[in-house]
Amino acid sequence: MRSESVQAATLPEQALSMLLKRIDEGVLCLDHRGIVVLCNPKAQLILDSPNENLLLKNFHDYYQDDFFGFSIKEHLKNQLNLKNHFARVPTKSGQEKELEVSTIPYSEGLLVLINDITDLQRLQAAAHRSNRLKELGGMAALLAHEIRNPLGGIKGFASLLKRDLHDRPDMQHMVDFIIQGTDNLNNLVTNVLNYAHPFHINYEVTDLIAQVNDLLLFVKADPLLAKNIHFNVKAGCKRIELPLDKQLFRSALLNLIVNSVQSMPDGLGSITISLKTEGDWAVIAIADTGCGMSQDNLRKIFTQFFTTKSDGNGFGLLEVHKVIQAHKGNIEVISNALPSDNHGTVFTLKLPLQKQ
Repeated sequence: MRSESVQAATLPEQALSMLLKRIDEGVLCLDHRGIVVLCNPKAQLILDSPNENLLLKNFHDYYQDDFFGFSIKEHLKNQLNLKNHFARVPTKSGQEKELEVSTIPYSEGLLVLINDITDLQRLQAAAHRSNRLKELGGMAALLAHEIRNPLGGIKGFASLLKRDLHDRPDMQHMVDFIIQGTDNLNNLVTNVLNYAHPFHINYEVTDLIAQVNDLLLFVKADPLLAKNIHFNVKAGCKRIELPLDKQLFRSALLNLIVNSVQSMPDGLGSITISLKTEGDWAVIAIADTGCGMSQDNLRKIFTQFFTTKSDGNGFGLLEVHKVIQAHKGNIEVISNALPSDNHGTVFTLKLPLQKQ
């Protein structure tokens, strides 16, 4: 493969240092032994490694040779050039980052350029998900109306049949299955129609902390739901006021809490709800100690009709997503298939402190 050489810098050392500090791209320079001879602040931020720990140290003492998805040793030995290589790398928190990596060989070693595109990928996924949900709304409204019309007739005739079979209890029991089936299908259609219709938000200035505490009183009162679950609320201040539709937000929050409870093995575990403000946003994080989700399921979590529950229909989290979007906020989720740091799954909601 044709190699490209890096020309000697003609900039003064101070100007070059300032440029490397300001550039919004990670720059890592290795000599032929793999020693890190240059590491700008952006690179150390992306790699979760303080500059003093990595600079003038061997790269392989800190990272595997294929950390970026290719062999650093092979690129150093053969002076290989690589452009726009995409890699998924682990972080100290146990999550993953999406990186775009390029390498440029030079006479003394290898220059590695690193871009963190995690946020970009997340935004693209959110935009794609939003477009899918809009398409689902139109399709769902049409299908729901077409299904609901014959449902009424099926249930009506089944009820008449049950009445006529008053002397055959065994047959009436079979008819009950038909009626129950139509009710279940009608409930599903109702969920689809409710999702397809836009929300009308009735804003009211609300204390978020009080809203969460009131909801937890309701949850704890249900022994079947939260008998062996420990709830913990962490608030960074005494009050967080913001405009909310109390009923819709309560429903969305309850949905997330129920989801977390149902993820607990044998109904045992804890749920921590953290509340704080960041700039113009209120941030709510719901962390559980449940079984977590695989990365594959995590990518599908807000997909229509996707569910991991045998009796689920996949509309719960779609409804949550719709409520948060209607409030001009956003929702993110991270999860571990095997819980670490006592967190299985963490849902993070961000809502504007001022009405938009």
